[in-house]
Amino acid sequence: MINLKIIFLIFFLYTSSFSLAQIEAKFDALGAIFGQSAVKAEYLINDDFGVELSYNFRYGKPILLNDEAIKQHGGGLKLEARYYLSSFDYNDGYYIGVYLRKQSLFNDYEDTYYSYDIEQSIDYTYTVNEKFMSIGLLLGYKTFFDSGITIESGLGLGRFMSYDVTDDIRDDGYETYNTYDSSDEIDFIFTFAFGYRFEFNNKKTSSTPEEF
Repeated sequence: MINLKIIFLIFFLYTSSFSLAQIEAKFDALGAIFGQSAVKAEYLINDDFGVELSYNFRYGKPILLNDEAIKQHGGGLKLEARYYLSSFDYNDGYYIGVYLRKQSLFNDYEDTYYSYDIEQSIDYTYTVNEKFMSIGLLLGYKTFFDSGITIESGLGLGRFMSYDVTDDIRDDGYETYNTYDSSDEIDFIFTFAFGYRFEFNNKKTSSTPEEF
């Protein structure tokens, strides 16, 4: 199993070995509409390459379970390596890349049902936990404005290296515990993010910048 903490440590050590030139801070605005979003930071290595680290979080997104809407919470990290195919200004235009992400999602649902066997109401808790790690390919497009604002959208398609689902039902001391492995499923990512580029030197960023 790949230790993601080691990978992120290598990322920070690698980027810190460069003098700070340009970093973009971003927010996934579209995901916020659906109860999930991400905060991101992309380090621009040179005119063609960028490395991005993001924290993805899900807050209160309803999922349907046993005909009941349950709010889902959780979060995880994603690491991207990008190559910009047509960098009109500087690290913008179309890009391709690879990603690696690890995420944990969880929810608890409490309810009461009536047991006709013992003729009384029973309180129970239903818990579903999802933990997965996936790797895949990226394709996207970024626009950089002279004001420093960036807008980008992208797609990612990959495969789960691990995907464990655990459900846990507890009622009055009785517990049912099941674990499922769904590592053969496909991972899909879509992002639409706004950002701002911070420049720490006088490096040229645009020959014909767009106005915003």
